[in-house]
Amino acid sequence: MPRDARDAGIRAAPPLAGLARCAREVLPSRAPVLLAVSGGSDSMALLAAAALVLRAPLHVVHVQHGLRADAARDADFVRCECARRGLPFTLACAPPTASHPGRGETAARGRRLAALQHAALAIGASHVLLGHHRDDSLETMLLHLRRGHRGDRALAGIPTLRPLGGGITLVHPFLATCRPPGRVELAAFRAAHGVPHVEDETNADLAIARNAVRAWLAASACASGTHGPGDAGEARDAMHGTLLALQRRARARLLSRVTRVAGCLVSGLAPDGLGARLDARALLAGWDAAPDGALRDEQGEQGEHVAELLRLLGGCLAARRRLDPRAAVIGALRRLAAAGRGELSLPATPRPLLVRATRGALLLPDEALGAGSPETRVLQAVAQLPLHLP
Repeated sequence: MPRDARDAGIRAAPPLAGLARCAREVLPSRAPVLLAVSGGSDSMALLAAAALVLRAPLHVVHVQHGLRADAARDADFVRCECARRGLPFTLACAPPTASHPGRGETAARGRRLAALQHAALAIGASHVLLGHHRDDSLETMLLHLRRGHRGDRALAGIPTLRPLGGGITLVHPFLATCRPPGRVELAAFRAAHGVPHVEDETNADLAIARNAVRAWLAASACASGTHGPGDAGEARDAMHGTLLALQRRARARLLSRVTRVAGCLVSGLAPDGLGARLDARALLAGWDAAPDGALRDEQGEQGEHVAELLRLLGGCLAARRRLDPRAAVIGALRRLAAAGRGELSLPATPRPLLVRATRGALLLPDEALGAGSPETRVLQAVAQLPLHLP
């Protein structure tokens, strides 16, 4: 097997490396930091590592969804560990409700994020740390592909930083290195420091999509190791190395693309009376027009360029929008820019965005830009995107 592929899977950075980087580059000095701790092996490794590295006041939150028989046991376990370490503890309950009755993983995740945001605001923390790691990120990448997502954001996996709203940022410190630790490395680190944990019985439920992907990865690696026990481990390392290489390349392309798009917006987005004007070259550069006037390659590199432009554009407006970056929307916007006339209502949240075309420009007649210089507006918009630290 290629040595570089195998090394990429097994030469992980120590669990403390990502936390140390986040302490230097991401976390505000001496401000409280909220740790999301479920009691499982990964989150208990996070608790142990944070206690060793971070000098900020630590506060632990445990989110209880009320969906499992052992939920109370897990909460009591984390509470006792916090008491033993002298750390403040918050139990955040996020069960299904009449307004949010879903019991699936997606619904539970939405309630969990809302609970984390509420807990962070309650203690004055601007950052919430979670224990996701290399294997979680690879599983997320495969889940994205399984669901039909395309492009570098799908391949990039879990972002290092993700805005949660209300000025709160989710941080995955174990992913803040080029060779992040995985499940095995975190378990070894936790055991070496004598830190206990509890097992979530639902981890064995293959009806849950993530568990099914995890089991497939393990089975595929074992099936590839046909000459002995050691071969299965080597096959797993090679598979991880290949997937990690894909992720690293996707993250590098994504970072380069966001940088280019930010430059396009700084130079091409300007006030226009009560509205705003965007240089149409930001949408059309590098695209070929087919004989029938249709524009090709909506899903390719330039398609991803425009998708990132839409993501950033919404954050530059005084009344921020979340623009829809799907291929059909990108194609319609490109055709409008190429025609140089007409108008289009772009799907966006919380309301659509009206775009009017003139020769060489797209006008947003109803939208004012956010305050500050072009650089400030664009940097603020970048900060609203999920970011993968290189």
